[in-house]
Amino acid sequence: MPNLEFCEKEILKQKCTEVFSLLKRPNEPYSVFEIASAFSSQANKEKDKKIAETLTLLAKVTSPTLQPTSRNEPFIASCSNPYPIFTPTLLTSEELDSLADILEEIEQPILKARIADILWIYAKPKKREHCITAIKSYLAIEASNNFSYLDIYDLWERASYLSVSLKDQTISEEIKNKLVLEFEKDSIHWDFHQLRISEIVLNTGLDNSILQQLGEKLLKIALPKFENPFNAKNEYISGAKSIFEKIQNSEKIAECDHLLGKLHEEQGDLNKSHSNITANHNYRQALLFYRKIPKRYRNKFCIDDTKLNNLINRINTSAQSMIDEFTLVKTPEIDVSKLKQVAIAHVANKNDISLALGYFSGISSCNLNNILQQTEDIARKTIFQNLASYSCFSSDGRLIQEIQPLTQENKEQVLFQKAIHNFPMHIGFEVITSIKPAFMQLQNEYAISKEILISLCKHSRIVPDNRVISVAEALFQGFEYNFGNAIHLLTPQVENIVRQYLKNNGVITTHTDPDGKENERSLSSLLDDEQSRNLLGDDLWFELQAVFTHPLGANLRNKVAHGLLNDEDSNSYTYIYAWWMVLRIIIRNI
Repeated sequence: MPNLEFCEKEILKQKCTEVFSLLKRPNEPYSVFEIASAFSSQANKEKDKKIAETLTLLAKVTSPTLQPTSRNEPFIASCSNPYPIFTPTLLTSEELDSLADILEEIEQPILKARIADILWIYAKPKKREHCITAIKSYLAIEASNNFSYLDIYDLWERASYLSVSLKDQTISEEIKNKLVLEFEKDSIHWDFHQLRISEIVLNTGLDNSILQQLGEKLLKIALPKFENPFNAKNEYISGAKSIFEKIQNSEKIAECDHLLGKLHEEQGDLNKSHSNITANHNYRQALLFYRKIPKRYRNKFCIDDTKLNNLINRINTSAQSMIDEFTLVKTPEIDVSKLKQVAIAHVANKNDISLALGYFSGISSCNLNNILQQTEDIARKTIFQNLASYSCFSSDGRLIQEIQPLTQENKEQVLFQKAIHNFPMHIGFEVITSIKPAFMQLQNEYAISKEILISLCKHSRIVPDNRVISVAEALFQGFEYNFGNAIHLLTPQVENIVRQYLKNNGVITTHTDPDGKENERSLSSLLDDEQSRNLLGDDLWFELQAVFTHPLGANLRNKVAHGLLNDEDSNSYTYIYAWWMVLRIIIRNI
């Protein structure tokens, strides 16, 4: 703002009084955002250029959002404010000088605190009195003023942070006394008032000597008055635990874990009558908290194997029951008849079984880049799914994994997990539209003997000579419609094929334990190796995980190893796809 000229100080006082008087609404809070809007609105109405420029500047400095404990960027732009891209870094030296000139004339504590705080951070040279003025102005803002609850706690936290930065014992003591008084005799009737006060002391490092006392009091606060006692107790006990972790009081940490475990266990018992899904989550949380308790404290809190096993039984029971609570969502059927016709035509009338099998191996494909792009496109359209983590369960109700909310920092990892989790839809579509129609056409035209498959395996570079018969027998089971038997036979062979291929290309496929014993790495461990991705290629590397090893995928390797496959799975789309996938790999390596 070049050649800025402020209005006279008396006029400025009057205008500030007018703006704040517009905000006064009985029994209704208002926020710093509203102050910025009020100054902006008043500036637009002013005909006097000096007054308009003055009020505009005040609207700008009250516009950013406060980050109480930020050292370098305590004020950030807010899209909900009149000046959505403004931050104090945009202030010119002339504007900062003008703000310093009017600071003592400002009578409203919130406005004075904001200006003084900005001057302390951004004006050169730094003046200690600006920081002191900001602190005292923040403290002058009483909780009974018409500010929203979140604002007042942020302002107190900012004052506390500044006092610690200033290293002024007198001011720090003044703030501590105010916060302790608020803790003992709250002026705000909000369920989490004491908790928020304790967080201010903890987050700013105001006085670690009172943390033990605050933690003890959080645990003793009477909670039955709260509308939702579970949430309140959970928050207060968790807050106390954070304090005890800060001061490294292991016995009190264990006590908090016990209380949290007991709280979730009791809540699970309450929830199971109407929601086994919620009860299952509560029981799982309870088990996690109980297991965190060090063994030396478990007797004190009566946590033994019997109690833990009882809780595990309740987890399993609720997991079985919650399957009935899941709702099946059906989408309109899609006409895929033309796609089936294309698949049939692709393998039909080749007059040579080897040629027909070659065409059959190319009936479908897996492209990781396309899959990830489709996954990202879906994520953009389902915004709410990206706001919170969601749990993935097995068909018998076991928790497999939680996928975290999608952020810029974890984008690659979360999109990969979502792609794996969604891959069964790709499998089902490909089997219905391509693989199965082409398979049936082959069966109609040819009698595919075991000898033909043995010949294919002999000529394939990836099938070891001493595994030809075993692999051919497994493939033959598929052509006999015994896909369940085929997968039980193929899965260990796939692991061996991958292991031998990687070993031949210089990858270490074993690990040595502390006793010097050398053991083979599992298929999932081999695929986790970055060398595997480079050697196998992105597409096959992803497909092997999605079908055989990843918990979020079909995970056939684990299910075969632990006997988790049942008769109903025998001709599922996943079995058919896995069988065809192995056949494809073998044929494509002839």
